[in-house]
Amino acid sequence: SIADTRGRYDKNLLALYRDIQFVGMSVYKPEATRGVAIHEIYIPLKMVPDGVEFGDYENQRYDPLALLNPGSKHVILGDPGSGKSTMLRFLALSGLSKPIQDRYGAKSDKRLPIIVVLRRYADELAKNADLALLDYIMQNVQADFSLRNAELHFFEYYLESGRAVLFFDGLDELSSPHLKEVVRDRIRSFLLTYPGNTAIVTSRIVGYDDPFRFDEKQFSHFRLATLQLEEIEQFV
Repeated sequence: SIADTRGRYDKNLLALYRDIQFVGMSVYKPEATRGVAIHEIYIPLKMVPDGVEFGDYENQRYDPLALLNPGSKHVILGDPGSGKSTMLRFLALSGLSKPIQDRYGAKSDKRLPIIVVLRRYADELAKNADLALLDYIMQNVQADFSLRNAELHFFEYYLESGRAVLFFDGLDELSSPHLKEVVRDRIRSFLLTYPGNTAIVTSRIVGYDDPFRFDEKQFSHFRLATLQLEEIEQFV
């Protein structure tokens, strides 16, 4: 059933993305080598509208949880290592994870969170240029979640009713401007086919240019803001 598949989907999503891994970093506690739960360590970043000057940051710092409003579409820009991917995971889990909701003020959300790592999608496009985005999502979930029941009707149940939140991570990581444009167009067509769903795309600032930018009339654009001291002190 849809409900049974969704229950297993949520458990797998939490298991795969709940922990932050310290890859390539020296760690001093044995438990850190296995990863630390995101709600125990994550400092929520703020965003500023793209194009805002540094001196105007103070009055235009926004909570990323606001990006989850139904039907909204956004692009988050940031420098390498600034936390874009971790923020996406935080947002994807926020509607499912009670610890995240308790600590960060997130709300329970029955919509289906779908994370798409665009580099992996591009790798599959190199093998099959006609691979539709929904087919990739279905195949990827079936493999990564060991969930064979996550078939087309399961995803369309949420997508056709506008009850999905789509997270597209790393447009800048694609190998060529042409491939970025192809993937951008696939995402845009996907959202036109299934309107009403929320979508968030991440990219580095450098490498996000015309002709593969998303239309600013359809997507709001934000940059990650630098953490302020008082924000860090809240989680020390």
